[in-house]
Amino acid sequence: MQIFHVGRSTQTAILLFAVLTVSIATRRLEAQETPRPKPAPTDTAPLVTDRPDFTEGAVLVPRGTFQFEMGTTYQRHDVGYAVSGPELLLRYGLRRRVELRFGLPDYARESLPNNIASGFGSTYLGAKLALGSFRGVGEVAIIPAVSVSLGNGTFTSRSVDPELKLVSYRELGT
Repeated sequence: MQIFHVGRSTQTAILLFAVLTVSIATRRLEAQETPRPKPAPTDTAPLVTDRPDFTEGAVLVPRGTFQFEMGTTYQRHDVGYAVSGPELLLRYGLRRRVELRFGLPDYARESLPNNIASGFGSTYLGAKLALGSFRGVGEVAIIPAVSVSLGNGTFTSRSVDPELKLVSYRELGT
């Protein structure tokens, strides 16, 4: 059941709005940054991933760093199973408070008693923008993104799907 239909011009407007939002936020965050010395080659930041789980954290990849993450999801039901992969997410630290994100389409297969379906999902484009640290909440970031359907209709919405996530990160015990 489809709740509402979004036309091509609305999809284009949503995509343009998302790109402009990321562009404006990036420029504002750049203006707030203070120059910091580059860390020595032996200094490394802790590795914090957004995969293989289904949640994102507020920690960004360090500036100038690529981070590849991937995983596979397997679900077993009473009457069948579903598997998808490689669930690839590429993260790049553009600025101290800005991370670019790109996800390749997953290949999925679902097997039910009277139906077997397989195909590719959507491509993911987004950014993670650090908003700062707040007392009682911890580090906070937003993730504006869009999923662009390139695969078949079984595993995609056949449209451009915008999203905006508000995420936070706080170590337990602090």
